[in-house]
Amino acid sequence: MSVTGEFHRLVEDCVAYLEASTAPDADRWSTGLRHAAAHSKDSLSTAAGKTLDLLETASAAAPRLAAAHERKEFGELVAHLAAICRAIVGQPIVDEEDPT
Repeated sequence: MSVTGEFHRLVEDCVAYLEASTAPDADRWSTGLRHAAAHSKDSLSTAAGKTLDLLETASAAAPRLAAAHERKEFGELVAHLAAICRAIVGQPIVDEEDPT
């Protein structure tokens, strides 16, 4: 799969996950992700940068998913999306388990 395809697949996976959840702020997150990804028509780098900005600034206000397994699963999706975005914009991918 291409980088562009992987980016869009992950955005849509995150949006679908949110839409299936009962999180009260899921719509805000879905809208933000779709809006950021829409920039890919002009520039994948811009879309990835805006998505990464959204993920990093919104991480403190993560969607209020009810179950622990939902938070874990969504967190894994977001981490993968953030890694793809970092690769697109040329930022180093941070491994939180190995800070070296």
